[in-house]
Amino acid sequence: MAGLEVSRQGIDQKIGSSLLTLRAGLDQCETVAIWLANTPAPSPEEDPLVVDFGYSEDEAYLIRLVFQQISDLRTSAAALDANARKLTGLE
Repeated sequence: MAGLEVSRQGIDQKIGSSLLTLRAGLDQCETVAIWLANTPAPSPEEDPLVVDFGYSEDEAYLIRLVFQQISDLRTSAAALDANARKLTGLE
C-alpha cells in the first residue's frame, strides 16, 4: 500500500513535534505581545504602529487585538500547556 507508514512511534513523533512547534509559535507571539504592551497607544492617532511604522489605524487596532487575544488564550489555557508538555516527553 502506498503512503506513509502509521505506527505508534510515528504518531508519538508527530504529537511531540506538533506541540513543540505550537509552543514555539506561542512564545514568539508572547514576545510581540510584550513589545506591544510596552509600546502603548495613547490614542489611535498617536499609536506608534501608525506614527512610526506606517500602519493604518485599523491595522494597528487589529494587530493589538489579535496579540492581546493570543496572550489571553495562553493565560487561560495554562492547564492545556501543562498537559501538552507531558505529551512531548520532556516532563
